Amino acid sequence: MTIYLFVGYQDKEQEERHLEQARRFSSECSEWGLPLVIEPVPMGPRVTKTNYHELVKESVALSIRVGADALKVPYTGDPESFSSVVAAARGTPVLVLGGSKALSDREPLEAVEEALSVGASGVVFGRNVIQSSDPARFLTLIREVVHGGKTAREALAKGREGRLFLRTNPSLCTGCGICLSACAMARQGNFDTSKARLKVVGTWPSPPVPVVCDQCGECIRACPTAALTMDEKAGGLVYNRDLCTLCGACTTACPRHLLSMDSERVYVCNLCSGWPECADWCPTGAIFAEAMR
Repeated sequence: MTIYLFVGYQDKEQEERHLEQARRFSSECSEWGLPLVIEPVPMGPRVTKTNYHELVKESVALSIRVGADALKVPYTGDPESFSSVVAAARGTPVLVLGGSKALSDREPLEAVEEALSVGASGVVFGRNVIQSSDPARFLTLIREVVHGGKTAREALAKGREGRLFLRTNPSLCTGCGICLSACAMARQGNFDTSKARLKVVGTWPSPPVPVVCDQCGECIRACPTAALTMDEKAGGLVYNRDLCTLCGACTTACPRHLLSMDSERVYVCNLCSGWPECADWCPTGAIFAEAMR
C-alpha cells in the first residue's frame, strides 16, 4: 500500500492528523502483512525553495517513525543534500520519484545516478516513462543505471544503434559558445575552448556557423604512423598517443581545421565515446547527433 505524508502546513494539528492517519495505515498493513510505502511530500505555506531539502528530510524521518517499509522520495537536486535524506531513512529503502516531465532523457537519468551514488535503492517513475516518445527504450535506460551500474551517459550511448555522426543546422545557431565550453569541460575538465574539437565561425554581422568533425578520414590518411584510426562501429576518431610523433600532418590535412595539438598530444573528436556533449548541451539544436545503421 502507498500513502502520502504531507509536511509543511502551518497548522500543527493538521499535520498531527496526517501522522495519526499514517500510523493507522501502518498498523493495518502490519496486521494484513502488507508493506507500507510512504511518499513524503512537502506541501503548504511553510515550504520554500530554501527549506525544501530540510522538509524532505524531516518528512522522511517522520515516515520512518510511523512505520514505513519503503519511501518514495523527491530528489532534492544534488547528491550532498540527498545523502542527508537517505541518512534520515535509517536503512529503509529510498526510491527516487521521477517528478515532472523532463525535457530530455538525460536529466532524470542523471538524477537517478546521483541518488544511487549516495544510497538510494531504486526509482518510481511515472510520467517520464509514460510520456516518453519510446517508453520501452526509456525503461531499458533506467534499468541500465539502476541494475546495470551504468552512468547516465554510458546508458544513453549504449542505447543508440548504429554509427554516430554529428550534424549541424547553422540556421539555428546563435553563437552562444555553449558547445565549445561543453566540449572543453568533457574532454579536458576545464573551459579552455582553444582545444575544443569543434568551432563556431563567423564575425558579426555574418551569422555564426558551427563546424564539427564529419569523419572524412583525411587526418587518418595523412598520419604516417597510424596513430589515428576510425571507430567504425560507434563513430569518432581513436587516437593512439604511443604511436604519435607529433609531426602535425593530421592537423594540416584536416579540411575543417578542427585538429589542434601541443607538446603533449593531438586533440581529436572521438564523439565523447558515443554521447557528444556539444550536441547534448546545444540549446537550439544547431548541433545534433545522428545514428546511422
